[in-house]
Amino acid sequence: MNIDRRSLLATGSALLTLPVLGTQQAEAQSTFADDTEVWGNLFYGNAVSNYGSGNTRLNAQEAFSYWYRSEMTGYLAAVRIVFESGSGYAAGDGGGPYNLQIRSDNNGIPGSVIATSINSFNAPPSSTLGGSQANWAVEFKFPSTVSLTKNDIVHFVVLNNRPGGGQSANYLSVNHFNGVRLWQGENQYTQGSGVLIPSDPLVDAWKRSPYYHSRGDAALTASHKIRGIDRRGPGGAWASDWSKFPTIELDFKQTSTGPIIATKGQSIIYRAVLTSWAGLANSSNYFPLSNTNKVQLNFTPTTRTRIIGTECFTRLHRTGASVQAFVKLSGPLTSSGAADSVTFTFNNIDGPSSSLNEPQQYDPDSPRVGWIRSASASKAGPFYLHQGSSYTVEWSSVAGSTVAIKPHDMSDLPPPSHLTSRPEVVRLNRKPSFYADTQGGSYTVNGVSGTFAKRTSLPFLFRVIG
Repeated sequence: MNIDRRSLLATGSALLTLPVLGTQQAEAQSTFADDTEVWGNLFYGNAVSNYGSGNTRLNAQEAFSYWYRSEMTGYLAAVRIVFESGSGYAAGDGGGPYNLQIRSDNNGIPGSVIATSINSFNAPPSSTLGGSQANWAVEFKFPSTVSLTKNDIVHFVVLNNRPGGGQSANYLSVNHFNGVRLWQGENQYTQGSGVLIPSDPLVDAWKRSPYYHSRGDAALTASHKIRGIDRRGPGGAWASDWSKFPTIELDFKQTSTGPIIATKGQSIIYRAVLTSWAGLANSSNYFPLSNTNKVQLNFTPTTRTRIIGTECFTRLHRTGASVQAFVKLSGPLTSSGAADSVTFTFNNIDGPSSSLNEPQQYDPDSPRVGWIRSASASKAGPFYLHQGSSYTVEWSSVAGSTVAIKPHDMSDLPPPSHLTSRPEVVRLNRKPSFYADTQGGSYTVNGVSGTFAKRTSLPFLFRVIG
């Protein structure tokens, strides 16, 4: 069951190659080629995407699985997932204790057990279950011998081990975020068994974000790095749900006894609230764009120098006729570090001019949002993003524009007060990410200027070519 009452989004790492199976529990041959490239060596920027959060009730002993294609080779030290309580999200005594199993892949669904977490999580007091909504991350640790090979496909199955059974009336939920149809141009979805399934997820699914695939165009393969697999009702069959992109983080070590050297997966980003920002009397959580309404995001690459091509992706909201939009990148873009700028033009902006009738449409604006691609640059590339140098990305449009852009706040999901004493309840966003590169920004809307903090970011991606 999905309950979409928040705008919860996620970030993570993309894929590079086809799967090589062979999950092991022995000393692994580790390969760490620039692990700090958390965008998967294909994209640089902020991949916030999709339109809202959902949840899956853990109302069976096995109700949800995280389908995961390993982004690196190494020993798996810990996995963090997000639980949720509150009215509609939890029931009874909360179920549990909960633990996590790693299972092999059996034609897209969980197979045999590889390992089980060495710790478990007990539900909070029942008095908190039916009250106000609460989200928190739980860290599950694994034996030191568990390792993954890059591009292995495994499943992380959440187990509700309530003594004596009764999971159907005693449960919590786990969080994910929704990626159903975002605009009219995409293939239609059909309602089946309580979920939305795309008629052809491989053709149009990249429009949710090119970041989730090994390529950023329509000629895709089924190379997602993570998606949700859930039960169709307690005791039902496992089924892939393309609309669910789970929130999950994984800690890797290079040797079985060494320190954690990398964190992969997807963390949490919330929709920014703009109602009190200057110039936005009735914002609907979007910045309107025009020839005078402009938004700038500042960033400083912190991990290494990257070379990007003449291709840019961004995510925009359209309320009327399709118009041009522009993304301008400024900074030391040449190989020598000389200051320059390049403008990417977006001519075809997908999106209906009226609201879509989507299920769980708590935010009526959200389904109008989609990713768009521009291969039209004002000058020839490649362009350089030098480590330690400052850059600006500026969004604008034309006079009378009907497009806007949505900002997001990056969150580490601090534990709720009633769980601060629980050692397994931890914060997210431990990995290096674009959050470390973002330096805040500024905007001019309706003749009024303002600034926003480092924790706020905007969606864009450049293709990395070197």
